[in-house]
Amino acid sequence: MKRNIVILLLTVLVITMLGVAYALAGEQGDAGQKIDDKFLTIDDKFLELDAKVQILEGNVSELDQRLQVLEAGELPPPTEPPPIEPPECIVTSVEPGQSALVEHRIPGLIEAEDFDICDSTPGCAAYYDTSVENVGLMYREVEGVDIKATGDVTGNFQVGWTNGRVVDEQLRTEWLEYTTCVEEGVYDVWLRVSAGAETPGRIKVTLGGQELGEVQVPTTGSWDSDYRTIVIPNATVEGGNKILRIEFTTDKPSDLNWIKFVRADVGDQGSILLAPNPRGVDENDPGAEVGVLSVPGEDCINYVVDDGRFIVVGDVLRLRDGISLDYEAEDLVSIAVTATPTECANP
Repeated sequence: MKRNIVILLLTVLVITMLGVAYALAGEQGDAGQKIDDKFLTIDDKFLELDAKVQILEGNVSELDQRLQVLEAGELPPPTEPPPIEPPECIVTSVEPGQSALVEHRIPGLIEAEDFDICDSTPGCAAYYDTSVENVGLMYREVEGVDIKATGDVTGNFQVGWTNGRVVDEQLRTEWLEYTTCVEEGVYDVWLRVSAGAETPGRIKVTLGGQELGEVQVPTTGSWDSDYRTIVIPNATVEGGNKILRIEFTTDKPSDLNWIKFVRADVGDQGSILLAPNPRGVDENDPGAEVGVLSVPGEDCINYVVDDGRFIVVGDVLRLRDGISLDYEAEDLVSIAVTATPTECANP
């Protein structure tokens, strides 16, 4: 019984000593591995640093080559400067104390109600109106110009009650002024008007002191729902900052929605230009003339209209015989015209 116990104890002791030996051996192995890992890490850092040094040496070598080229006088060709874009037309004041409410440029559209403003400079006047207050009570209520909402297909407001009055046996006519920046050229001046009176007034257009023309406003049938575009054609103007003046020259009333300057000397061939009938196209007017067509740079053209109600005779666009427009049923008419150059017939 004792022998068996001793043997068992010896066996346990041997096993225990072996475990200690293995444990010691394991600790020594781990320490060696850690030291090796640290040396490998240091080697990697030296390799990385060496690579950076090589890159730096390459950059220095490239710089040396560039310096040699410069010292030899072989300079690279100069780069072309970027093209200078022409400055946008800048609207600046022309009259003392008077300035643009909205920056107006020609060519372009000018809303009648956006006339100039004045500061406290003595004598400054951007408009003349025979009434002291804004009768229409719209948009610019504190100004004396009469403004009301428009019933046209474009715009928000229109200037109305424009008839002049006799003061001290002299007719005092109403007028509006707009500071503009003008691009030199030839223009058709479009005026969008309405007149419910049987005898409407006349409108004169002046730009920079140069009278461009005066036109009679046609009777449109209504002040607020029937509108026409009347035209002063082929007005040649110089460029620069100029005062545009719209003057209502009679004691008869007419309303004005907008003014538009359209290039009449367009250089792009292939563009179809339309000089509208100055009288406009009246409702229920069979065969009415719409206007004259032209294509810059072309003498002989064949025109095709996509709306069968219209026809081109020569260069005149008009409604077909027996056909008229009904503005109550259709307040805006859009048509497409195609122009094809043809050989001119022998005279």
